[in-house]
Amino acid sequence: MSLKNSERNMLEVIGDQSLLGDVCASLSLPDIVCLSSTSRTVRDAIRDHISENEIAAARHMVMDYGFCLDHLDLLHEYLAKHKIPIKTTEKEKAEGDSGWDNQSLTWGVQAENWDRKVEKYHSAAERKYRGLCQWVISWHATCMDASRQRALIVRPGETIQCDLTFHSSCLSNTCIIQMQVAIDSIDVAGGNRGDVAEVCCSSNSSRTKFSLTAPEEPGLYMIRYMSSWHYSFRQAANEQWPKPLARTPDEFAGSFIAWLRVDPTAAKKPAGNCV
Repeated sequence: MSLKNSERNMLEVIGDQSLLGDVCASLSLPDIVCLSSTSRTVRDAIRDHISENEIAAARHMVMDYGFCLDHLDLLHEYLAKHKIPIKTTEKEKAEGDSGWDNQSLTWGVQAENWDRKVEKYHSAAERKYRGLCQWVISWHATCMDASRQRALIVRPGETIQCDLTFHSSCLSNTCIIQMQVAIDSIDVAGGNRGDVAEVCCSSNSSRTKFSLTAPEEPGLYMIRYMSSWHYSFRQAANEQWPKPLARTPDEFAGSFIAWLRVDPTAAKKPAGNCV
């Protein structure tokens, strides 16, 4: 993902670069800070005692994967909305499954999880892995505000045009396996979803276009993809929606495509580049 020229104007908000300190000496400021009303400057990061590694991880997620700099804030908001717990004590961390904790809600861990998913896909492709392998290779959406492709802003009931390049394969058995894209927390059995691919002892790497209709209720949602083992897309949709899917960091990294903010006051902005 490359920054547009207009996004480099954010340097004016940073002011005297000598105040940034040695921690940012080796980092390119335009690579770290994207121009938006919610972006955090490098000065903010230093003031809040974010480490150099954390800044580098944020830069990596923004530049290489197209994430927005308020991604962690949106993730916190999403978890709170769906009452998904965040472990805060050592006792909680030692018990139960691999759920969310404060460490997993950092840029560093988010980058590690995403890198691991990308590496797993590339490794499977190179080894011609015969088990299930699904991945969203590229994503582009057009809507009211698609200036940040992983954080869309739409009006209630708006149509979102989606353009997806994907890979879906499973060569090890004769089960029918679906790959679908939809907005979480809404019923999509009757439609309002992208039926991306259906494979049966086969492989499909292609590009598809579909549309999604935004919920009427304002708030934060997630656009995600899922795999299911059923006889039809409708059966698969009945299993996977409506429900949030971010109970663990791995579950989140394995399905997330983009945030979706439904806002009646959303203003028109040109679409950004695909991610």
